[in-house]
Amino acid sequence: MAIKALEACATLDETRTWRTAAEALAVWAKLYKSEEAELKAKRLRLYAYRRMGQLAGEIRPSGRIKQTGNGFRGCKGSFPGAVSLLEEHGLTKTEAGAATWIARLPQQEFELLLKRPLSPTTLSQHLWNRDPVWMRFSRSAMALRAILRRHPPREIQAVARMLGERQTGTLRVLVGDLRRMLRQLDESAKP
Repeated sequence: MAIKALEACATLDETRTWRTAAEALAVWAKLYKSEEAELKAKRLRLYAYRRMGQLAGEIRPSGRIKQTGNGFRGCKGSFPGAVSLLEEHGLTKTEAGAATWIARLPQQEFELLLKRPLSPTTLSQHLWNRDPVWMRFSRSAMALRAILRRHPPREIQAVARMLGERQTGTLRVLVGDLRRMLRQLDESAKP
C-alpha cells in the first residue's frame, strides 16, 4: 500500500514525507530488533528516493543550461538539473545524487536491488564505482582537486615565483593539458 502511495506522489514534499516515514520505521525496527520491519523500511526508503529522483527529473531535467556571468540561467542550486532541485528541497548533495542515480535505473535492475536493499547513498556509491575506468579516473581527479584546494591561490603564486625554469615548464604543460581536456569535455557535451 505504501509503495502504491509513493508511486502516486506528484510533489517532492509528498515523497519527502514517505522518506521520513521510512527512516522512522527503520529506527523502530532497530529498537525492537525486527529484521522484517528493517527490510521493509530499507525498501520503502529506496522507493522514496527513486520517486524523488523521477519527479525532480521531470520538473527540472538535467542537461546543458546556458551559463551566464552569474552562474546558470534558470537554476538556483550548485548544479543545473534535478540534483539542484532536490538540494533546494532539503536533501544533501549526496542524497540528491543518490536519488537521481536510483531514478535512472531500469525497473528490472531496481527490483533486483530490492531483494538485498542498501541505503540509497551506499547504493549510489556502488553504482558510481561500477565502471573501473571511471573509478580510476575519478580517484585521480579528486586527489588533484584535494591538493589544489589545500593550497590557496596566493600560496600557489608564491610557489610559482620560486620555481626554476624546468619546473615552470612542467607546470605549463600540466595546465595546458588540463585546459585541453576541459575544452574537449565541453565540446563533447554540446548537442
